[in-house]
Amino acid sequence: MADLKFDDDLVELQRAYVRAAEVARDLCDAFPPPTKIAAGEVVVDPALEEQLEVARAERGRLVHALYGHTFWDNVADKFAAHTELQKVAAAQAGE
Repeated sequence: MADLKFDDDLVELQRAYVRAAEVARDLCDAFPPPTKIAAGEVVVDPALEEQLEVARAERGRLVHALYGHTFWDNVADKFAAHTELQKVAAAQAGE
């Protein structure tokens, strides 16, 4: 798969998706334990819920943009290509 040439915008979409997923994960981590919420011991901050909703929407938008890219129209092994795209995007991000 090293012979694949990824468009710059596709690599940037992958990098943006990773950042958006990290934001959503960090917001999820900020929530109190579900057992405490269910037991009524804590109340979730509505602002935190709103931030998570926005973060998830952005992550979803990026998933659709990433997999709707025309690059994928002519790729036989999409799994291998996506794995390579993740590597390229991470390398460019310095990860």
